[in-house]
Amino acid sequence: MRVSRPISRPLSHSLTHSLGGLGFALNPLQSLITSLFSSNEQGAFYIPKPIVNGAQALFQDVAGTVPVTADGDPDGLMIDQSPNSTNAAQTVSAQRPAYRSVSGLHYLQFDGTGDALDTSLQLSAPYSYACALTVAEGSGSMYCFGGGYFASAPAEGSGIARSGGKYVIQNRIGNTEIATHESRTVDTAPFIVVVQIAADGTITIDDETGQTVINSGLNNIEMSVPFAFGTPAGGAQSVSDFSGKIHGALAVNRLLSGLEVSNIRAYLSDLAGVV
Repeated sequence: MRVSRPISRPLSHSLTHSLGGLGFALNPLQSLITSLFSSNEQGAFYIPKPIVNGAQALFQDVAGTVPVTADGDPDGLMIDQSPNSTNAAQTVSAQRPAYRSVSGLHYLQFDGTGDALDTSLQLSAPYSYACALTVAEGSGSMYCFGGGYFASAPAEGSGIARSGGKYVIQNRIGNTEIATHESRTVDTAPFIVVVQIAADGTITIDDETGQTVINSGLNNIEMSVPFAFGTPAGGAQSVSDFSGKIHGALAVNRLLSGLEVSNIRAYLSDLAGVV
């Protein structure tokens, strides 16, 4: 059972227990960044907090001149915490999600009417991505986070969506669904998922239960459009715009170790307030 709760203790304290004596107690985020990107891997790490690792991470404008400081401020720029500087941005002021700080939790609220953040990050298999999100309840299709996934348009890649009242991870080549994983029913609790796509077509999904999909048609899948939050990059889609919360997300151009998957889930769980 998933339980959402406010976080009242320091993040490093909670992760000392979940991640053990691996150096995560002092700075769990920096430890993850070092683990994921120390060999010059391409990718990004997004944390929706005004201050991350002692520096401003959210700005109201794309130029990065007006910092996000208060609950309800619009977010036009989210700084990538990896060494790659692949920031997420929205040039249209009316389509910027709102930063929220509620009961000790921090997230971006997308309103379902065009809110989106785009990036320039495109990856080829093998690659991995992860996200902690909370989606508005309902049965319609809704784009959440990913790269290259459209509901009905030629676009290659993988993404997280809501469809038929459940979370799904859809993987496509051209206009064809190659492999779709249907996860748990959407409710008011956050959803945390880690997706790995190998060059040979193996998809490993850690979504609280875990599943492996093997499909040779997915060999060497390559994103045709970059990662985006809320609406697929490029603008053409037949899914609804995202209505919900983003608690944190990352991507890296390689597969992950079992320990890295566990550490990513623990860190994103803490960001989302999940026990």
